[in-house]
Amino acid sequence: MYIGIAIVLEVASLVMVSSVFGVSNGSTYPFITMAELSDQEKKSLQEALLALQEELSAMLSHSKEAAAPVDLDAPIGRLSRMDALQEQNMALANRQAARSRMKQSEAAVARFADDEYGDCLDCGEPIDIRRLMAKPESAFCLPCQTRREKRR
Repeated sequence: MYIGIAIVLEVASLVMVSSVFGVSNGSTYPFITMAELSDQEKKSLQEALLALQEELSAMLSHSKEAAAPVDLDAPIGRLSRMDALQEQNMALANRQAARSRMKQSEAAVARFADDEYGDCLDCGEPIDIRRLMAKPESAFCLPCQTRREKRR
C-alpha cells in the first residue's frame, strides 16, 4: 500500500515541478543546469525537496505499525501468519528505503543551503534539471550514477 502511495506522491511532485518549468515531454527538454534557472524555479525545486521530506516523514510514521513484530502466538492460521510475516518484511524494506531517501533529501537540502545543489558529488559537473525534477534528492549526474550502479 505504501509503495503505491509513494509512487503516486513522487509522480505528483514531478508533475507539479514540471508544470512550473513548462516541461511536458522530457525527451525534447534541453540540458539545463541550476545556474540557468530563475530564482522562482530554484525555489520550486527546493519546495519539491521539502515536500518529499514531508511525504517520507508521513510514510515512516504511518508504516511503523505495519513493521511491528508479528505475534507468533496469536490465534491465527498458518497461512495468515505467513502472510503477516510477508507484510511485515515488505513494510521493513519500505521503511529502510524511505529512511535512506530521507537522508539523501536532507543532504540535498544542506547542499541547497550551501549553494552546491545541482552539482554532481563525483565529477562536479551540473546535474541535468530533468533528473533533479524526477528525483530532487539526486546527488550524482546520470553518467556517474550509472557507473556507481554498475560497480555494485
